[in-house]
Amino acid sequence: DCLLSRGLGDVYKRQVQAVHRAFDPPGITLLQANGREGDQTVFHFHMHVVPRHAQDGIALTWPRKEPGPAVLQAYADRLRTALQGDDSVTSGGG
Repeated sequence: DCLLSRGLGDVYKRQVQAVHRAFDPPGITLLQANGREGDQTVFHFHMHVVPRHAQDGIALTWPRKEPGPAVLQAYADRLRTALQGDDSVTSGGG
């Protein structure tokens, strides 16, 4: 739901600003995982707001793949088609 998403965006913006004021980290990672294969371990929606520092031991890595322009364009087309079927996304409603 777009209204819910906008509200969550406002919440996380405030949390990130508070983390900056409280801890002054050089970086912040926002992380949200969905599904077992997405490494979700607590099965409700939540966002991790993680202050980051050089050499903090947190590694968010995966093998980089370069699928090429044709594959990327095909992905973009598929997403565009999927979004067109979702009035709440394309119209800004919710």
